[in-house]
Amino acid sequence: MYYDLLRPALDHDADPSVDCGLAPDGGPIQWNSAFAFSLQTCTTVGYTLPGSSWAFFRRCPTVQITIYFQLLVSMIFNAFLLAFFYGRLARCEMRAYQVVFTDKAIIRRDYEHADGRLKFEFKVYDADSCHAVVEAHVRLFVVHRRSTGRNYTQMRITQPNDDLGAMLLTSIPSIVSHQIDLYSPLLPPDFRPLKSGSETICPIVNTCGLTLREADSYVGSREGVLCPICGESYGFFQRLEKHVKYNQIIEKYSDPSGKISSVVSHLSLTDEKLQAFKKNLVLEAVKYEDIGKYFKDTGIEVIVMVEGIDPLTSGTFQALHSYQAEDIVFGSEFGVSFTKENEVDFELFHGMVHVDI
Repeated sequence: MYYDLLRPALDHDADPSVDCGLAPDGGPIQWNSAFAFSLQTCTTVGYTLPGSSWAFFRRCPTVQITIYFQLLVSMIFNAFLLAFFYGRLARCEMRAYQVVFTDKAIIRRDYEHADGRLKFEFKVYDADSCHAVVEAHVRLFVVHRRSTGRNYTQMRITQPNDDLGAMLLTSIPSIVSHQIDLYSPLLPPDFRPLKSGSETICPIVNTCGLTLREADSYVGSREGVLCPICGESYGFFQRLEKHVKYNQIIEKYSDPSGKISSVVSHLSLTDEKLQAFKKNLVLEAVKYEDIGKYFKDTGIEVIVMVEGIDPLTSGTFQALHSYQAEDIVFGSEFGVSFTKENEVDFELFHGMVHVDI
């Protein structure tokens, strides 16, 4: 019975002459009607056809294929818009401008922790301290601008310790320190015991191409000072000196005739030679003028890179800064950056106190 009632309508739909219902009275579809039909398709709000018919679902496969590709294009376009706007809103390159570096870097002697060795230091601070940078860490590089190919060398950091990742608390002004030791790329070649043709009494261990720092030998991480007689290695000069003194006693009493002193032995290391070696190790002969001349002659540029994650966008950013010869101040220390209200004053942040001229 239901089939008999619907039969006239089904026969009407099966008629090939029936149009798809996209335009009234089978005429050509207008532009505004086609745009409305496309908009309904991509927004999936349902269909109200201009011709008040749904015959195209049965007799117009071309329209069905068109609708299918219209939906594919719509989904791809929506995905592109979402990715584009999210990418623009999530960009955190501007966050790097909130990381502030001191205008000048200093080179000074540290008698408190480094036995008078020279240190290269600067300060860094995040101006947006309310939203602390996540996993902030610092790296230093030396670029020789006048060398062939502009080669660069990584610099070891003692504060914060690069063995622990050189992590920074950027919400508080932090001093970054590099010790100019026997392995430092900032040390002039004339003061390096391992330079070609050196006549230094006791050379330090060969780096074998690795980037080392002298502070590791002082804390037992490795041995850096060699005995020129027996080849024993020690962390610092005081241990080597005790080793030499002990072996001198053994060699002196083991050969009362003194014949052993005629050959190379620990007895050949006189106090004068040991003191000369100590002077080379602690780099007492290096002056501020030597470092400044080395900076100017070689065109050294120290590149500072602070890398972290913006907590608001979860994006990684890098803040870069460089120090050249004209940006170095010798024999000074950074002053206090906080006011009486315990706020960071940027004028005090860049201020320095001259302590060693």
